[in-house]
This record gives sequence, C-alpha cells and structure tokens, in this order.
Amino acid sequence: MFSKVKQLFTKRKNKSKNGYQITESVSIKDLTGKRIVLEIKKNGNNTMLLIRDKDDTSAIFTLDPEIALLLNVLLQSYSLHEVFPDLDEEKGE
Repeated sequence: MFSKVKQLFTKRKNKSKNGYQITESVSIKDLTGKRIVLEIKKNGNNTMLLIRDKDDTSAIFTLDPEIALLLNVLLQSYSLHEVFPDLDEEKGE
C-alpha cells in the first residue's frame, strides 16, 4: 500500500528521449528567408551542437565540440578570404 502511494508522489525529471537538455538556442535567417536554429545540448560531460530547420524538429547536423571547431575554422576562412583552407597535411617540396 505504501509503495503505491509513494509512486504517486515520486518526483520525475522531464528528460528528452536521449537524455540531452537544451542549454542554449539561437536562430538566424538565411538568404532565402528560412529560419536556421542552432542549439547546444548537454548531458553531463557530453555536449553537442545541433543545426536544424525551425520547422523541422529533427537535426540536420549534429556536431561534437571538435567538429564544431573545424567548422568554425572553415567558416572563418570563408568569411575572410572566400575560400576554404587546405586541410591536407603539408606536402613536402
């Protein structure tokens, strides 16, 4: 009897199905007027960056911090020089 009453009053945490919680979110419009949403999700020590369409709940891209850093370098090179850097290792001359 006591266990049934305890189940009624036990606090339950609202977790997403994979356990990650959104900590920050920002949205921007692209040139076509489509809303792009960037979300940071965390679960303990794990963090991921989700890039998705505002109207679609599924992620288009899911990036860990290392891949997000690489994307940052590529985008910075594009914004400054309108080219991507050569990611191949230096070639011996």
